[in-house]
Amino acid sequence: PEDSERAYAEQTNVVESIKLANEFKVAIAAKQLILHYQPIYSISTGQVLGFEALMRWQHPLRGLVSPDEFIPMAEDSGLIIEACRWALGEVCEMLITERLLLKRPKNVKETLDNCHKLGMKVVIDDFGTGYSSLSYLHQYPIDTLKIDRSFIHNMRSDKAVLGLVKSILTLRENMGIAIIAEGVEQLEEVQLLSQLNCDTAQGFYFSRPISESALYALLEKSNPPRH
Repeated sequence: PEDSERAYAEQTNVVESIKLANEFKVAIAAKQLILHYQPIYSISTGQVLGFEALMRWQHPLRGLVSPDEFIPMAEDSGLIIEACRWALGEVCEMLITERLLLKRPKNVKETLDNCHKLGMKVVIDDFGTGYSSLSYLHQYPIDTLKIDRSFIHNMRSDKAVLGLVKSILTLRENMGIAIIAEGVEQLEEVQLLSQLNCDTAQGFYFSRPISESALYALLEKSNPPRH
């Protein structure tokens, strides 16, 4: 009975994945995708240094679909290419997950090389969660690594995780790669990052993702014009 239940559950998951992929393909063409923007801050000055463009799916029946649900599906199905093409029409930064980088190394390298030639910045998201191989860091034109939020959350209570964060931060000096701490939610995390000389961070502690229309007010507040 357990085997039958497991097989049924797997079959159901496959059907749901196919259905979601078909709906997502329609979503790209029907302009159901939108971008929200999460500010990236300097911890030392409190100024906004930039924004991460975050893809959101405004489903006509389900409302906003979580990226945790549709991004892995898009990567597995190859629809992430079409989605990224749309996003690049809106912004000039290529942000990819480490999972995708390790899964499609040949295709990704050619794409990233072309993006870099066009002057786009290449950012690796969720760094440290994709069975990292440091060898790929010098094979690809990577500008920035984002330390995964799970490391940020656990670095105060787990010495091993703290050691990993420190190791990632050494890549800044050793390879000239910028480092951003993502998923920062608590003051204690900000204080520890400051002690580790990691000055660039984003997360709910600073700001939730906001709409394009709210960007200007945020910039005026955090980066007031000089007179």
